[in-house]
Amino acid sequence: MTESASWIETIKRDRRWLSRCYYGWVIFVMLIEYSGRRLIHQLGEPVLFSPAVDNTYWLLHLMGIPQFIASNNTAAITFEVIFLLTTASCFLAEERFRMLPVLFTLEFLIYLVTKNSIVAHQEHGVDALFLMSFVFWTGKETRFSLLLQAFRYYVHFIFISAACWKLFRGSAFLPQQMSEILKSQHLAELSEPVAGTRLQLIIWLINHPSISHGLLIAAVFMQLSFLTGFFTKKFDRWLLLFFFLFYLGDWFVMGLSFYQSWVAALVFLPWSSLQFTSVTHSAKPLVT
Repeated sequence: MTESASWIETIKRDRRWLSRCYYGWVIFVMLIEYSGRRLIHQLGEPVLFSPAVDNTYWLLHLMGIPQFIASNNTAAITFEVIFLLTTASCFLAEERFRMLPVLFTLEFLIYLVTKNSIVAHQEHGVDALFLMSFVFWTGKETRFSLLLQAFRYYVHFIFISAACWKLFRGSAFLPQQMSEILKSQHLAELSEPVAGTRLQLIIWLINHPSISHGLLIAAVFMQLSFLTGFFTKKFDRWLLLFFFLFYLGDWFVMGLSFYQSWVAALVFLPWSSLQFTSVTHSAKPLVT
């Protein structure tokens, strides 16, 4: 077997594992949403919708798709069952039927637009989960490798842009910033007469602005560290650690759960698909 053919087989194996992880995670997310009564059919039949200022939302609303699904409980259940079956089909055999991943993405888009229009809030936590679906659109190994690498850069951009937001707005330089954010974020919990261990820690951070500001600065530096991923993969194991430290810290300190995006951590694993740029007889690894 030539080096090129061997590489193609390696990419195919990567794709099978990645697709199982990705679509399996989507099914897991749907089950979590169901247990929390956050699926479309569990939100009731809304009277008002909020498409916000978004051309994609406007287009789907002009077509009447979100309104039809959300205003009819039977339609909502039917759509969600179809979406779940499509996801399961992709989990089992997305590489055999090229249109399955495309169909999945379109259904996922309709699901997100409909749900977000009902709750009048665009969930940024699912952005990475949604965009990763495009990686599986192509049937060619070279394109799959390039799309996976492009998604890897997007994951890095998420963290770097968040750091830049704090720096350019100056919030990272305000000593009281984190303390005030914690007050606002945990206002309902702080109103309760009994405080658990976690809330007591939050109160302690509020009362010690220098410590909470130190956490903010540490988070900014952690986010900025993902800049290295644009130039090398040597530190991906550290970025994988920072990835989960940041999200788990965000959940514990801020009460924000972005568990839907955890599947994006796959890009920090040493997949062969991330090591090459093209299939040639002398397939050369990316410069690190």
